[in-house]
Amino acid sequence: MHTINNQIFTDFLDCKYKAYLKLQGEIGQRSEYEELEASLSAEYQECAQKHVADSGILVTKRALEVESNVTLREGNMMVDMDALVKERHSAESSLTRYIPVIFSYRNKITKKDKLLIAFIGEVLTRKEGAKSGYGRLIHGDEYRNTKVHLTESLVSECGRMLAEITEIRDGNTVPQFRLNKHCSVCEYQEICHSMAIEKDDLTKKTS
Repeated sequence: MHTINNQIFTDFLDCKYKAYLKLQGEIGQRSEYEELEASLSAEYQECAQKHVADSGILVTKRALEVESNVTLREGNMMVDMDALVKERHSAESSLTRYIPVIFSYRNKITKKDKLLIAFIGEVLTRKEGAKSGYGRLIHGDEYRNTKVHLTESLVSECGRMLAEITEIRDGNTVPQFRLNKHCSVCEYQEICHSMAIEKDDLTKKTS
């Protein structure tokens, strides 16, 4: 049984059928765009880790511990975090909570970033038994440290997506096949283009 991880979750956000193909073990060919994305992300991650360590921007008054490059598994899910902050719930409380931190080289925060943090927060909640409440995104040229609140609507949306991904993974449903805006940069572009020709479904590209 395949594990639902960061990659599967973000693939689902790009295209449900892409996540389906990945869960089926289909091998694609990374596009130049995806190669560039991976290279920029790896370079930024290395620089951001150094900045976080040197600046201490994650060390707050409530912080008890800051870990780097954390992988956490809970049931059929596994998440990777660029950092994890363990902190007191409040100044007066002995309770602790865990704050996920991810890095993004982009200056602008996207919905995809927020949902990924919500996904990681959900796994943390299941593992540790306490809600994170928020996560942090270190992003952009200036390594801005932005708090991302895990609102009820964001957590609910993430939960619906996880339920759908689980149904796909377990073979209970197959997402509708359709071409979309992500196709031009997707590793499965050739596979899906061939399928579209077979289905005579070259009606382009709606999100």
